[in-house]
Amino acid sequence: MIDPDIHAMFEYHRARHAEAEFETDLEALAARLGLVVRSGDSSHLGPDGTVNLRRGLGAAERRSHLAHELSHHLSREGQPSYEQVIRHRHTSAPDLPGHLEALADHGGDLLTMPDAVVRAVVKVCGVSAAAVWTLHQMCEVPLAEALRRLVHVDPDCRRGGFISIGGVVQSAAVWRYRLPFWVGDRVPEMNSPNVSRCGVPGRRAAEIGLILAGAVT
Repeated sequence: MIDPDIHAMFEYHRARHAEAEFETDLEALAARLGLVVRSGDSSHLGPDGTVNLRRGLGAAERRSHLAHELSHHLSREGQPSYEQVIRHRHTSAPDLPGHLEALADHGGDLLTMPDAVVRAVVKVCGVSAAAVWTLHQMCEVPLAEALRRLVHVDPDCRRGGFISIGGVVQSAAVWRYRLPFWVGDRVPEMNSPNVSRCGVPGRRAAEIGLILAGAVT
């Protein structure tokens, strides 16, 4: 079960995106939200209705950074805003700024990879490592973000996933599950019908893995 404050905030993200007809061009979405996108030395949400994006970002990274900042913006709309509510109710979080940044990552994933697109990919590929690759390609997002989205897409299912190069984990994501290895570790042998693995096209020795660990109990 997801925290009710976080659930409500993400439902607000979905509602605001729906109002914008699930605009897939995030710069157009920013304009519809009343924001101006500019280039700068760093990526951050300005206090004056601007989104500054770091110069030199590739297309997928720029899309990722913009989605993250748009999520911050949506979390700060209203009075009280969802960010204000979470700051008040989640004071026990050991790293509240980091907590809010992680939430903006997930909120950004909802904007770059809307539910309908994820459902369409899963319908074709199943919940699998291949679905991670397909989502990455369709939505033009970094592979690690497509992995994170699929790992977290169903709060009632425990999942873990990784991306490795040469057998060494480069990035990982979990939801209500503890991977027996993490970033920097070697991927062990895993012979289980609950583990899906696939190579990354065009990237030698790169692999995606997805582990379906069952329902949340």
